[in-house]
Amino acid sequence: MRSCLQSPCDDTPLLILADWLDEAGSDSNAAWAEYLRARVEGDRHPPMSRAWSEFQAIAARQAPLIQARLTITFIGKNKSILPFLRILPAPNLTIEIGEADVPLAAIELVPESVARENVLLPVERVDNTLVMIARGLPDTMIETLRYVLNRDVVVFHGGHDDILDAINRHYGNTETESIDSVSYESPLIGLEGDTGEIYGIFHTAFSSGATGFEMRRGAKDSMVQYVHPAGLTEPERLYAGRTYDQLLAHFLSEASARPYRANNLISLDFDVPLLSGRRFPVTLERPDQGRLGNWLRGRSTRWFRLRFRWEDREPSR
Repeated sequence: MRSCLQSPCDDTPLLILADWLDEAGSDSNAAWAEYLRARVEGDRHPPMSRAWSEFQAIAARQAPLIQARLTITFIGKNKSILPFLRILPAPNLTIEIGEADVPLAAIELVPESVARENVLLPVERVDNTLVMIARGLPDTMIETLRYVLNRDVVVFHGGHDDILDAINRHYGNTETESIDSVSYESPLIGLEGDTGEIYGIFHTAFSSGATGFEMRRGAKDSMVQYVHPAGLTEPERLYAGRTYDQLLAHFLSEASARPYRANNLISLDFDVPLLSGRRFPVTLERPDQGRLGNWLRGRSTRWFRLRFRWEDREPSR
């Protein structure tokens, strides 16, 4: 085991450990042995190749059966912790951060609000993979981060206080949050069953600095365009036909203020709820159909605009 920890990229100690585990007996040891051999064999093939993926799948099937746990001290900028996945799966590895320095290239990918609210710390950025240390991060949040960051996310276990201390050291105290920070928060509370298109609309709008977006409802699909000072972007097709109706119904359910007329449109001001508990101010605009009451109830209009009121959003606390 000492040899494995000293040189996790060396195949020989891992295979010797696998043989010893088989001889030692127990279902957990047998699963661990098969995990080790699958990781070794998989790494002998190009990443993302068919053979590599098959061995990764074998290792993933054995991972939940392994009972062994291991605690490793995070070295920081001088040594990657990813190779330790060749010894044990990430949920079985606890990483102690201590006073180690985390590279800025990892920290800058995740806003402070996300780190604090989820008790997680990005610690390493390797190619298209972001390594994190977290305390009980739900699978749904991991998938959200993968979607937002457009990269793989590997999460190791860590201690609550250890992670918070590291967050305090690596993130500065800020009074407000950037637009990029908001893009990590889903304004879709109450929209269960989202296919991912709705989240993608908000993330694209926030991360590109758009002032809002427009949607049009077709016979079988929807189109979205993002509003920028220079004009509208090219229309993008959304293949989930219900996206338009789902979003509009959700916005109307959130609205409590009275609509008003402005610039030949009927407008409605309200706040969109964010996962953090804060609310993001927006204005919903639709064509003037005459009576204001009909505007709220009517769903026949095939166009609406959602305008972001960045200047009215509340600062983070």
